[in-house]
Amino acid sequence: MTESNKLIVVVKGMITRNKKVLIIKRSSNDDIGTGTWEFARWKDRFR
Repeated sequence: MTESNKLIVVVKGMITRNKKVLIIKRSSNDDIGTGTWEFARWKDRFR
């Protein structure tokens, strides 16, 4: 596959336990969304 037709799968979800919700703060080193909060995610690239 070329760089332009790679498949990238991103899944986000809300994880709860005992009436608590898991959220994650993005790193100050991230290029996008620096310091913002988001739900947990999983990302994989298929080549």
